[in-house]
Amino acid sequence: MRRLRNIYKILTIAGLIAIVFVPNLQIGMRALFDAPVNGADELARYLLIVITFLALPLAVVDGGHIAMEEFQVLFPAGFRRYLRLVIKAAAVLGYGFVAVAAVVTMLENLENTTSTLSIPFYIFIAPVVLGMTFMAIEYLLAMRKEFTAGRD
Repeated sequence: MRRLRNIYKILTIAGLIAIVFVPNLQIGMRALFDAPVNGADELARYLLIVITFLALPLAVVDGGHIAMEEFQVLFPAGFRRYLRLVIKAAAVLGYGFVAVAAVVTMLENLENTTSTLSIPFYIFIAPVVLGMTFMAIEYLLAMRKEFTAGRD
């Protein structure tokens, strides 16, 4: 799983670099040579999708998602553990549902492409599928960790 997390990080960093580069290239080409880059805005939108959905699982690993800990401390310690398990289980189900919905959407739109660059629609949806699937997996792993920590 560590190798997969490193791939998340590399792809996210590459996406961040590209999303800074592409608009700047567009501005420079338009200002200096009066020749805008065709499809740069569409590519920038795609890069934003990639960054958003591939970086989501990293937030789970680093504990960066909202946990409402201020609310959780109002409950007794034993109940908090069960509450955390329920929250993680709900996250697994929720993200799993979105991943399945994204796959269905992707399969129903296999023939569609984007207007400017003619990028197949499934390439646009693939980061959503990957991000939501790995979110569900990361929460499942976090739930397992929470569950086994209570047994020790």
